[in-house]
Amino acid sequence: MPDAVVLTLIEVTAATVQRGDLLEIGQRQFEVTEFHDAPHDGKYVCFASGEALLMRTGTRLFAMREIRVRTRRAWPMLRAKGAR
Repeated sequence: MPDAVVLTLIEVTAATVQRGDLLEIGQRQFEVTEFHDAPHDGKYVCFASGEALLMRTGTRLFAMREIRVRTRRAWPMLRAKGAR
């Protein structure tokens, strides 16, 4: 079955941020390339631009995330008995 990619807007925290997320901060978008654990359940988030952000447990941001969705193939139309 073929897969489709859908962009969805989600809220992320230090516990849920993932590589590839596009975070919007101050009307700019930053792509997350890597992150490391920080004290008190926080994360140091590194962006493709070279900048970094410390996300604490209370930090909540919006992100665009690609989600793969399985699609169904259309069933072939079945002919009724006796139809030509």
